[in-house]
Amino acid sequence: MISKFILFLLGGLATLGFAPHYFVAVSILSWFGLFLSLKKSTKNFWNGYVFGAGYFVFGLSWITNALTIDAYTAEHFSWLIPFVYLGSGLIMGLFFAVPTWLAGRHKKPLFRLWSFPFYFITFEWMRGWILTGLPWNRLGAIWVDTPIILQSVNFFGILGLSFFTLIFILILFQIIYTKKRFSLLFPAGIAILGIIFYGNYKLKTKTKMSNVSIKLIQSGLSQKTKWSRSELEKNFQLHLDLSRTGKKTDIIIWSESAVAFDLAHNTFYRKQVENILENNQKLITGFIFRGEKTHNSVGVFSKKGLENVYHKHHLVPFGEYIPFANFLPLETIARGVGGLSAGEGAKTLLLENLPSVAPVICYESIFSGEIIDKKNPPKWILIITNDAWYGLSRGPYQHLAEAQIRAVEENLPVVRVAYNGISSVIDSKGKILISAPLQTRAVIDSFLPK
Repeated sequence: MISKFILFLLGGLATLGFAPHYFVAVSILSWFGLFLSLKKSTKNFWNGYVFGAGYFVFGLSWITNALTIDAYTAEHFSWLIPFVYLGSGLIMGLFFAVPTWLAGRHKKPLFRLWSFPFYFITFEWMRGWILTGLPWNRLGAIWVDTPIILQSVNFFGILGLSFFTLIFILILFQIIYTKKRFSLLFPAGIAILGIIFYGNYKLKTKTKMSNVSIKLIQSGLSQKTKWSRSELEKNFQLHLDLSRTGKKTDIIIWSESAVAFDLAHNTFYRKQVENILENNQKLITGFIFRGEKTHNSVGVFSKKGLENVYHKHHLVPFGEYIPFANFLPLETIARGVGGLSAGEGAKTLLLENLPSVAPVICYESIFSGEIIDKKNPPKWILIITNDAWYGLSRGPYQHLAEAQIRAVEENLPVVRVAYNGISSVIDSKGKILISAPLQTRAVIDSFLPK
């Protein structure tokens, strides 16, 4: 019997299959430990619990960076760090514990093993919406760096790839640990070949670039100064200056809440944006919209002013709003953008003489199937984000991986602009065509992939 401590460590090791490491073999072998512990026993719940606790404590550890990113957050929220680790394990661990317990109730060993993927994927689906959802690091995301396998998410989504990945791991486990080795080779081979053939079919088509030129502005500024009153004007002017560099492009793009001013209502600062634009040129940026309600928004600006706006509809609990605020009188962690209201849902923005776009703001990009308006599909996806909160942790790399998955799922190119990295242009197959490193200042001139 594997000890609880070893199971906890194996759960943590399983997360090494995700970005930026992509140690897929380590992740697969780690799951063997959970399968070995799956016996007809009352201990199954706790075995699954500690494995899941390790999985989420290690996999979500980067969240704690946001609690010490500057003096204000360190002073007010650093006391929460132990509770983030505890919450990651104690709450999120249940998404492993319950499926393991349900599978363990079956009397026959074969049923115990083979029922687990079905229970597990059901709870993975639930993880995407319970308490607003946190579908971070689905198992299928270990294949982001393996394009030929990643293409299958276009066929059955990231949940489907996660399910078949678990089936694949289980087949490998049974081939190694049981006598029925050769009987499992055939179905395993068929499944793997099917996914590979589909991936090869998708990758045969080479990515073509449109004639729409784009300029991505990655300020490289620190989160420590983003909301500092003494730096607000300087930060705004930096974005204007960077936008003037290089060749003229059809679209200039800034990141999530790139500037602190409400460009929809503050004419002084909006005029400065309009003045750097030429006729038929657009600037798309994130900003805080302060009208009847306050929103985290994306605006499309031209020489004529604000042409279109989108309000973020899937907000970060405790970061952008407080759930059950009447009962939990807490401050939001994201100073300067707290107390926000949600928008109505996914939206396609029409751009005059340019391809229509689905704007997505930060956290929203991890929600499969929720980022575009199916009734009015766009030609490309724009993800603006501020990952400066998470420093040089795994978080920004895993967030980028989610953008790659969305590109393949929706079969659309993705342009990702991050305040402090990692800004990227991604084709519809999830391939990063060009990017700027984390924590650097950069201007990326590119063409929009078709």
